[in-house]
Amino acid sequence: MSDEDSMGLWVQFMYTYTWSGIFNMFVVRVFIIIMICVFGLAGGVHAQFDNYPYAIIELDSLGGSYTKPYAINNRGWITGECSNTEKRYHAGLWKYNTLELHDLGSLDGESSVGYDINDKVQVVGHYTPPGHTFLDPHAMYWEKGIMIDLGTLEDGIDSEAFAINNSGQVVGYSDRYGEGNFVAFSWDKKNGMINLGGLDPDSWCIAHDINDLGIAVGFSTFFDGEYNPKHAVIWTAPNELID
Repeated sequence: MSDEDSMGLWVQFMYTYTWSGIFNMFVVRVFIIIMICVFGLAGGVHAQFDNYPYAIIELDSLGGSYTKPYAINNRGWITGECSNTEKRYHAGLWKYNTLELHDLGSLDGESSVGYDINDKVQVVGHYTPPGHTFLDPHAMYWEKGIMIDLGTLEDGIDSEAFAINNSGQVVGYSDRYGEGNFVAFSWDKKNGMINLGGLDPDSWCIAHDINDLGIAVGFSTFFDGEYNPKHAVIWTAPNELID
């Protein structure tokens, strides 16, 4: 074998060995990283659940078979709806720690539901007034054993309250003129129910939540003979909203 042939074989061997070694080292390192990630993540998740154990607790009903909580405040009080022995649905309040259930009543109506609760244990939702059905309820506010009908805007038929902040400001929607034209409202003890306004005067809009700064969120439509797709909006004040 000539010197040139020997040199060629040596170069080919070194090339093959070097790149094969690099490739093998790369594979090994990737494998090690994957194992560290998998077992490290699993260990982290396991440790997380060890530090924050959860248990499922069944909430009592009013003698019926249906219970549905909607909200819990920072003190652990819960509100929602549950059925009674007459198969009617009433807003319920489950007491912090003991989970003792209180029937919030329905103002002599057929039914009620609690949608939200603040840290002062003030509850909002809706109830069905006498002569109404579940399709045309009224927004309600409950505090210290007393439920209040919040009414509607401009001779509307129905309304619902969806949220309350820790200042007692309530938001939801109300029908106007009984025509199914829903508009967002805010309510408090001082000012009563106020139309929050939409993206145009004939908008269909609903406020779903409000924070402790009094800023509400929901949606609004434009109206040009038909209701167009919903736009997410923020209300900073009545008739002041951001699309």
